[in-house]
Amino acid sequence: MAGKDGTARKKGHTDTTLFKKIFDNSPIGIALTTPDLRFISVNPSWISMTGYTEEELLQQTVRDITHPEHVSGDLEQMRHLASGAIPFYRTEKRYIRKNGSILWGRLMVTPLRDTSGKLMYFLAQVEDITVYRGAEQEIRESNRKLKEAQELAHLGFWNWDITTGAVEWSDEVYRIFGLSPATFSPQIDSIQALSPWPEDHERDKELIRRATQSHTPGSYEQRFLRPDGSVGYYYSTFEGRYDTSGNLIGMIGTVLDITGRKKADEALRESELRFRTLVNQIPVGIAITRKTETGKDLLYLNERFTEMTGYAMEGITSFDTGATHAYPDPEYRRSLTGMFPEIFSEAEKNLTGRPRVTRVTCRDGTTKDIEFRYTSLQSFGFWTMTDISERLRAEEQRETLIRELERKNAELERIMHTLSHDVKGPLITIRSFASLLENDSQSENFDILKRDIQRITSAADTMQALLSDVLEFSRVGRAIRHPSLVSFETIAKEAAGLLEGLLSERCVTVEIDSGLPGVRVDRVRIRELLVSLIENAAKFSGNQPDPRIWIGADTGGPDPVFFVRDNGSGIDPRYLTRIFNLFEKLDPVIPGTGIGLPIAKRIIEMHGGRIWAESEGTGKGTTIRFTLPMRDDIPGTG
Repeated sequence: MAGKDGTARKKGHTDTTLFKKIFDNSPIGIALTTPDLRFISVNPSWISMTGYTEEELLQQTVRDITHPEHVSGDLEQMRHLASGAIPFYRTEKRYIRKNGSILWGRLMVTPLRDTSGKLMYFLAQVEDITVYRGAEQEIRESNRKLKEAQELAHLGFWNWDITTGAVEWSDEVYRIFGLSPATFSPQIDSIQALSPWPEDHERDKELIRRATQSHTPGSYEQRFLRPDGSVGYYYSTFEGRYDTSGNLIGMIGTVLDITGRKKADEALRESELRFRTLVNQIPVGIAITRKTETGKDLLYLNERFTEMTGYAMEGITSFDTGATHAYPDPEYRRSLTGMFPEIFSEAEKNLTGRPRVTRVTCRDGTTKDIEFRYTSLQSFGFWTMTDISERLRAEEQRETLIRELERKNAELERIMHTLSHDVKGPLITIRSFASLLENDSQSENFDILKRDIQRITSAADTMQALLSDVLEFSRVGRAIRHPSLVSFETIAKEAAGLLEGLLSERCVTVEIDSGLPGVRVDRVRIRELLVSLIENAAKFSGNQPDPRIWIGADTGGPDPVFFVRDNGSGIDPRYLTRIFNLFEKLDPVIPGTGIGLPIAKRIIEMHGGRIWAESEGTGKGTTIRFTLPMRDDIPGTG
């Protein structure tokens, strides 16, 4: 055992000696620190690299000689090493030498623990890379200058030494200003004199001040006068030069002659102004788009387009955005955009596509019928839009008037036919019985004379009734007047009251629902309507032992549907649409001219409503339904 112990001690001594030689002779700086980073051993290379003596280093911590920008990072990594989260720590960092200069080192730190795993020391190895980092910085600077030179090719250069006031120009700068190095010496005052616009100088000074305060490059544009009196323009970029304390000591920059570009810009602005003035005078909406890979960018909308739709360029970033506003209904928008490939293809072939009409929702929520054409101009699209809403309304009114005229002509023909037929009968009767009256008067038989006079009177009454109904039908065709808001229940009761004698004679009961909605109507006309419908229902009560008429309304829809229902003789469903025709009589035995329901139909239509009849058949009663829209704008009011 004693021999083994001696061998172990000898081996340990040899290892320690070997480590000491490596430690002392290593070209890499090596330091041993406590867990709180206090130096306890440093090798000669580390002493040489930092400029401190061994005694001075052993009185300091790693933090004392570390550049402030690296301290927090170091401490964070040391905590990771101490916790065992990482096996070692490697980085490049700056140290501050004893003389204040910067030492760049490539550092690797390893934790040393005892057999129980307790952290005892940190072993730091540092390679001096100061020269390498300096060369690297020079390479970056060289690359920056090379890049700068490449970017500034064919430009004039200038350099201003603020400490001496000297300004240097390249030959290109002299050429831009139209000056000669032999006759012009560039100084700050003489350079500013080339641009006799004080406001420009104040602006340029402010730009330079901001750039130098932030230590960032800057740029500005400047007007100048050439020796021949013409105005030129240049664009200058500049960058400050600073000493180690951050003080501005000079500036370098470039000068680019942009006179041609400025004149082109001015000509373009004048051309664009003329274009905008012209386009804004055109009495149609105009939109200009640019074709892109993703769609069409919206470039311009003229004033007429804005007047027409309410939309302006503000808030519309693309053609698709405009479509979303103008066509809010997704289905309609999809159907329209689905046409675009055909529209674009058509324009590519023929330059301008055929006109199409869309219903556009304006900014205020109203809708307009817009006719548009698309013209393809290389990479641009030219859209012209015309509001044809009034034209379509006029055409619709024209068609309505034509239909109304045709209907009135047909009614007139029917009236003339009816008058020629129905008036002829009473006239023949009057003529015949007048002749009989003349003959019978000689017989002095007063009963026969009385019968003849009754027949003549009856025929005259028939003619009078027919002519009165025709006049009434004609009168209803005129405009509705004096509409007012009134309870429908009130009008129904008034109509039933006017027929009290007839209803009592025929033993007809009229039931009127309570709480019927109010309507805005011509009260007199609607009362006439109800009188006609109630009277008609009473006449066709048939053999019903308990004849009844119900007046009410179904209010489940957007507008109430009023009805007059009876339990009378009913109507064959085949004839439900014929009963509203002029002079249409389904039962010639029952008195009447066949004008009552056509008059009712016309009254309802003049109010903007519609009327129809329902019946399950003969003997099953009839229901007349009609609508009276709840609105103020009754057609034809005046």
